[in-house]
Amino acid sequence: MLLQIAVVRKALDGAAKLLLKDHLENCVVDAVHRGNEEQVITELNVAINSYIR
Repeated sequence: MLLQIAVVRKALDGAAKLLLKDHLENCVVDAVHRGNEEQVITELNVAINSYIR
């Protein structure tokens, strides 16, 4: 059972990494081009702090 939990955690971490990478490559870059970098950085920090406790 513990091994299965570890496998699921690793899969979820991988999914979170892909989502973060996609967000950085698209949304964050777009926000910087539009001049909204302060807002998007704040939102990104909130998301990261929620994920990494």
